Parts: sequence; structure tokens; C-alpha cells
Amino acid sequence: MGDSEKPVESFDQLGRLISLLCEGELSAEESAQLQQLLKRSAQARRYFLEYMQLHAELHWAAGMGREEKPAAPVLGPECPLGVPLPTPAGVRIRKAIWQWRWVLAAVGLLAVISLGIVLVGAIWKPGPGGLPPSPAPLARWGQTSLPQWAPGSAKPDSTPELSQGQTIELQSGYAEILFSQHTRVILEGPARFHLLGPHTAEVRFGRLSVYAPPEEPKLSLQTPWVVLEGANTQFGLLVEQTGAAEIHLFSGQVELRAREEGFGFVLRSEGKPDRPDQAPGQPQQGVLLEAGQAVRIFPPPEKATKQIEWVEIFPDLPGFVYRLPGEAWAARIAQFRAAVANHPALIHHYPFEGASAEERRQDRRGGLHLVEVVMSGGRGETQARFILAPAGADQWAFHPARGLYAGNRIGAALQTEALFQPPQNLTIEVLVNFAGFPPQQKTPIACLLATRADARWASFFLAVGGEGQLLHLMDADQPWQEAEGTLTPGEWYYLASTFQADPKKQTTLVNTYLANLTRGENTLQWVVKNQKLVGIPVSSPLGIGKGFDEQGRHAYPWPGLIDEIAIYSAVLDRQTFREHLNLLLGKSETDRGSHPK
Repeated sequence: MGDSEKPVESFDQLGRLISLLCEGELSAEESAQLQQLLKRSAQARRYFLEYMQLHAELHWAAGMGREEKPAAPVLGPECPLGVPLPTPAGVRIRKAIWQWRWVLAAVGLLAVISLGIVLVGAIWKPGPGGLPPSPAPLARWGQTSLPQWAPGSAKPDSTPELSQGQTIELQSGYAEILFSQHTRVILEGPARFHLLGPHTAEVRFGRLSVYAPPEEPKLSLQTPWVVLEGANTQFGLLVEQTGAAEIHLFSGQVELRAREEGFGFVLRSEGKPDRPDQAPGQPQQGVLLEAGQAVRIFPPPEKATKQIEWVEIFPDLPGFVYRLPGEAWAARIAQFRAAVANHPALIHHYPFEGASAEERRQDRRGGLHLVEVVMSGGRGETQARFILAPAGADQWAFHPARGLYAGNRIGAALQTEALFQPPQNLTIEVLVNFAGFPPQQKTPIACLLATRADARWASFFLAVGGEGQLLHLMDADQPWQEAEGTLTPGEWYYLASTFQADPKKQTTLVNTYLANLTRGENTLQWVVKNQKLVGIPVSSPLGIGKGFDEQGRHAYPWPGLIDEIAIYSAVLDRQTFREHLNLLLGKSETDRGSHPK
């Protein structure tokens, strides 16, 4: 996944951009997108050459290259005296050239296009109507955490470098933007961030934190009413849809000034005296905030006298996220994956790796491949997708979509194309990140893996309840089996469960183990201990990141990330789970953690 040459994810966008180029309607932003696609992918460049060749041949056939017979004979002048007629050899040469004109035209066209591709980045200086050069990048992406992008937003997979005029809009989650070497901004969705120029951006709404070191240029952020500038500083900024804003300064200094000329700041008089250096009601042109200060900015009322009110408030450091650290264990996922793939009892394996979404849905051990499915209530506000995760790993994880309100019935996830037939002895391993449920959702349930045969017989192998508690269920008429451990939102876990079915007694013995990877826990918690549940695993399509309601419809999508699903036709022992956990944590045989009791 780390190669510089990457295959084209979708040819639709590439074909659209090339078509606009041929028609002379390519915008500056679209020109930058086309150049990025051609730069990143040899496959895209081959497609570009083939498309341009076909376009030129069609143009030739429809225009100047088409041989047309005149409606009436055209009389040519006789050869003047003293001018020799073409020799027979010259006639033969001309006739051969005319007969092979299509081949010669194609060869010449390919040569011109190839030379143009080589030189386009270095010497292309378009005139009027041509493609403008790509804007220089102003910033780059840092890490992200469970981002949900708004339609039209720049995002890491489609816009690797950020240029002037681009907008980042998060519906939820976090995204880090890096200026220069160390200046960084962390956005928390919902937020909209617009790049205006070098170290200059507009925050239209949202919450963010800023770290600007002393050795780099000042960072300037514009809100609807205020401009903030600072270097060698750390601060948090909250901008509301109304234009009101809060600034919390934790180190250094930040200068505030009105965005529009003629406006000034006045200290709000409700319960607070005017500043000593300020006459009552007299606006200040600028405000300098010091470390430990925080202010709330109120936009001027509709019938105002160009005065922006501000009031000091208590700084709120915990309310702002200052770094999205890489997961230290993420660099060792490849070792874990290799150990899983070599286990003789492995029957299905979903590492979600590949150059395309189709490849990432493949079963790497069996033939039980996956397809995307939409929940019974519709897709909702967001899209299920594959993203690079966890932080610090150059690999893919699956992020189902879940509705913000009626989440149990709205969203999208994955399901096997064919029936999954659970073996009598079954083990499931998975790496998982639970994002939590929005507070407006009532009695939320989310599934990691599940099958369902009918209204009663349902195998919810792994699910989670409203408080993050792990759940199991083999019979819909029975209560949920709740594990002792819970999942903390935003943190990664190693999770393993074993299921021993007794078809005669129609019961299943369940054991579940859990370890927090984000916190580096080397203790394998035994959170479900030899619990005998009514019911046995049933055959049906296997839901990945989803389950099924009582009528068998798609429901209960997972909020968060799922990776490295392994399914075995045996009950693995705790020693194997500890070995796999140690691979992820980088622990040797001599420094293993305590064993579960």
C-alpha cells in the first residue's frame, strides 16, 4: 500500500476529466485533479493515451482527415511549359504515403502525446483558454480518526495535497491538517475549513485546536467576524453557525482583530466592569490574549454600532483535542496477519486489503466474498467505505455507515454473497474500534458479526449495546449475554470469541477475550467465561458490521471501524490468543503480560 504508483480506484472520474480537457472546459481545480491522477498512476497515464488517441482518430475521420469526393469534378491546370511532371517513382511514393496515412497519423499522434506527457509538468505554459497550472500545495494531511466527509469536501484519498481555494468539511470525526513542518490544526466535525493562502484559512463553523511553533510563520485564521493570528502558541477555537466564537488560549499569545474595517471590540458590560485602559463603550481595534485567557465573541446585533462584544470565560482545555497519536501496535499488523493466515484451522479471512474496494471485500482463505448491503431504512446521511486505519498503519479498515438518528435501521455494511455455514467448533478474531452512539439514539444495538435463520434462531456472535457492553445471542427469545468488559469509544481492541455448539442439547458454550490495543494492554481479559447459551449458530449470509432484524432484514450497523476478521473451524486456546496479542504489541516470550485466570 505504500507504493507511489497506485492503480486507479475508478475510471469514471478520470474519463470525465479527460472529456472536459478535450472539450476545452476543464477548470483549474479539475486540471489539478487530472494531473494528480496522471502523476500517481501508470494505469491512468495509459488510459489517458488511449483516450486521446481515440479522440484524435475520431476527429480526423470526421474532419480534415476524412477523404471526401467532390460533388463535381475539379479541373486542374495543365502543367506549364518548363515544369517537369512527377516521375513514376515519386508517384509511387505519394501513393504509398496516401495508402498508409492512417498508420502514419496514429504513430505521429502517439509520439506527440507521449512527448507532451513527459514535458507537461516542466514547460506547460497555457495561453488563453488553456489549462492553468496546478496551485502550489499550502498544506498536507496528518492523521484522521473516524472521519465522515461532507459531499464535495477535500479528503486524503482524493486530494493528497491541499491547495488554495480547497474546502475541508467534516460531518463527524477528526482530521489533522499540517502547515510547514510542525504547525498543525486538528478539526473536529461538524466543521468547515477553507484554505485562503499560505498559513491563512477561514473557519466557517466548527471546533478545532491549533499548535504553532515559534520557528514557523504566524498562522492566521478567519471567522465570520474575527481574525486570529499567532505564532509560538496553542489555542482552541469554536465557531458557531451564528458567527459567535470562543477562543481558549493555553500558551503564547494570540492577536484578535475585527475582520471588517471600522468594527471594534467592546467588553460586554453584563456583570463585568470595563477594562482600565478603555473608556466605557469605546471600541478597541484589537485584543491581545495571553496564556490562560479565554473569551467569547458575540457578533454585532442587527441594529448595531459596529461593535463586537467580548467577554472573558474560563479556559476549557479538555474540550479540545490536541493530537491524534499514531497507534504504536499498528506497525505490527502484518506480522499478526501472517500468523493468522498460517493457522491450519483458518476457514475465512478478511484483512480488507487490496487496490480496489472489490479486492478489499475478498475472502483470502475461502470463497465467501463480501458485497455491500443497505439497511432496511435506507442508506442515510453517509457512505460505508474503506479508510486507512488505524493511525500509523498503511493499511485499510472497513467503516460501516450508521444513521445519526434511527441508527438501528439506517446505514450500510457488508454481507457474504453466499451462505455461511458455522462449524460446530468456531473461533472468531477481529480488530475493532467502537465510535459510540449519538445521544439522540434510543436503545441502540450494533453488530460485528451475525447470521439469522428466522425470527427466533439468530446468531449474534458479537454485538455491542448502548453503553459499549459486549453482547452475545443465539436465541432471539432469550436475553442478551452481556460481557464483563465494555468498549471505550475511539479506542482499538483485539477481540476473540469461541463457540462450542451442542446440537443435541441446542446450546452453545461461549468464551470471549478482550485487550485494549490503544492503551497497550498486554493482559488478555476473559470477559465471558464458559457461558452456556440457548441456541446454536445457524446458517445464513454472514453480516459483517451488521445484523438482521426479526424479519431477516439488514439492521444494526456497526458505528466505528472493523479490521482483520479471522474465522476458524476449531476452538483456539488462550495460548494462541496471547501469542497473537503479543505479535500486535511487540512483546517477546520473556516479557509477556499476565495471563487470564
